[in-house]
Amino acid sequence: MTANYSYADDASGPGRLFTLRNDRDMAVTISERGAALMSWWAPDRYGRLADVVLGDPDCVPEHGHVADLASERFSTLRRMAPAAWRGFMDGRCVSLRQMATHGAADGFTVEVHYRLDDEGRLSIDHVVSAPEESTLELGSTPRFNLNGGRGDVGDHMLQIDADYYLKIDRAGLPLGLAPVGGTAFDFRKPAAIGPRLGWPDVQIGLAGGFDHCYRLGEHADRGPGLLRAVAQVYDPRSGRRLQVATTEVGLCLCIGSTAESAQGTGFRLQPCSHPEQLGVGQAAAVILGPRRVFRRTTVYQLSLQP
Repeated sequence: MTANYSYADDASGPGRLFTLRNDRDMAVTISERGAALMSWWAPDRYGRLADVVLGDPDCVPEHGHVADLASERFSTLRRMAPAAWRGFMDGRCVSLRQMATHGAADGFTVEVHYRLDDEGRLSIDHVVSAPEESTLELGSTPRFNLNGGRGDVGDHMLQIDADYYLKIDRAGLPLGLAPVGGTAFDFRKPAAIGPRLGWPDVQIGLAGGFDHCYRLGEHADRGPGLLRAVAQVYDPRSGRRLQVATTEVGLCLCIGSTAESAQGTGFRLQPCSHPEQLGVGQAAAVILGPRRVFRRTTVYQLSLQP
């Protein structure tokens, strides 16, 4: 395992890029701007390297901010500036921290820790605190294409351990939980993404694809805090497989929605804390307070399917 950093500069200001490498020829790059995952290079079944994270490697992704804050002092969310993060490397870990010291978000602190091991597991730990009761929205989930962006993700095989998903209205606001059985949202067994996007489902039409949150199987009964595998995606062309584990009760799926730059080119699988509170986009609402520290662990593991 090796690690290094470099400097990048664009219109949003200077910042460092941190790169973690493992013994499987993988390289993960994290930006100090937005604390965002910028790239993940990994070999396919023939040993050919490709970046499975979509986006321009020289700029912060479209949803590159990690956290927003709302409280009774204001009605709209205030974003913490992407350029205000400060990062450092400690062995195999990249840690980034941001603390608001002025304005409505004064005292709001976010820490993000990235680790890459030799089994291809990228662990992302969030630690968030706020001085008063506040609503947190976490973002910065990477958009993946396991074939390295060569074509869409229609033939990717998706599986999600969830019996229920959150229906939305025309404005993208939550209506309530509904069973996945008999719908395009049933990925309890592996299914190709492309055909599901074409199903005559009202919810698919409202979102222009998938832009919905799932309530994860055993998490709904055991509560948050238990890290377990909840989803996986397999690309038959490259042989790459992405497995997702989380400590959360929900998982947001976004494919081909209006939030994407091009339909079907990539997918997002973002853990969320309280799917019943989901608003618009790929963010999950979390209530914080002076004595409540929010913690989340997400693990993305890249491997080759036998």
